Amino acid sequence: MKGKPPAALGGFRLRSLASAALSVLSIAAVAYLVLAPVSGRPGSVPLQAQTKPAPAASPGSGTVSPGPEIALRVATWNVRDCAAWNPVAKERIALHDYVARMIREARADIIILEEVQSDEGKGGDIALLSVALAREGWAMPYVAVVNAKGEDDLAVFSRYKIEDYRPVLEPGPSDNWPRPGIFASIEAGGALLDVYGFHFKAMGDAASERARRAQAEALGRYLVATYGPGLSSRAIIVAGDFNTANASDLAGESSTLGALRLAEDNDAANDFLDANYFYRRDEPTFADSRYSSILDHILVSPALAARFDASKVLVLTPPPGQGKIPTSDHNMVIAEILPPRGN
Repeated sequence: MKGKPPAALGGFRLRSLASAALSVLSIAAVAYLVLAPVSGRPGSVPLQAQTKPAPAASPGSGTVSPGPEIALRVATWNVRDCAAWNPVAKERIALHDYVARMIREARADIIILEEVQSDEGKGGDIALLSVALAREGWAMPYVAVVNAKGEDDLAVFSRYKIEDYRPVLEPGPSDNWPRPGIFASIEAGGALLDVYGFHFKAMGDAASERARRAQAEALGRYLVATYGPGLSSRAIIVAGDFNTANASDLAGESSTLGALRLAEDNDAANDFLDANYFYRRDEPTFADSRYSSILDHILVSPALAARFDASKVLVLTPPPGQGKIPTSDHNMVIAEILPPRGN
């Protein structure tokens, strides 16, 4: 086997874990985070892993007192189960250490993760990644998780307090999309940031594209209904792996991306800005032997777009994991935002 295993996980190999073992691991991870020192921003945030939502108001209804202005680095990344197949050793290996290192090097304050496995599922990625982040000196003690009832769950890791979280757009019997999204309300420096993360239906066939567009349209209706006339003034991030594989997913107001931008709601004041597609259109977020495309996006609400610096959006290619094994088949998208004052 080429290369050495990461120091934090040693020779760990990803195996199917029993529920009892996962519970012990989760407890150990939380204990480690409570005791581990934190470097970098924010130095005053208490270390506690948030495993259940704190009581809070509905999205868009709460306000907090203004504090010092904070620039937030918000990222999205499909981490491909934090694991990979090692063809030399003929076994599956864990890559949590490499994922954590990439997050630290990107200096992400908040990150929406796709294809991550909740701890009650088969993978136990949340506890393992929390420990790896703490060992990297970049603890993200606030975590929100939505179990998508399959193999690809969603999580938000944050260095700032998650006030509330829940699943959104859970598919009903008549819906053609495969999984819900995740909502998290995050308080940072006296401002509230509402974050929505998604992993849309994959593949380039017509039925898959219809599922993507349907979920994007449903999200647009949800945002308009939730925030009402105040939508354009709220600090809202919509991010994730939207699997926009086709040109028709990306082009025009009638596309999946057009629906995500709220470009069809007849109110231009509500239109979101797709940060990386607008400013980094020549940089794919996914590439393999078949094709490359911009599958992953960070979209910001009008209030955030008004203070957005184009130079602060990046598409970052992760370094390889153990040996030359890719850490993920997706690049990370990251954008630095300034929440509007007193939102």
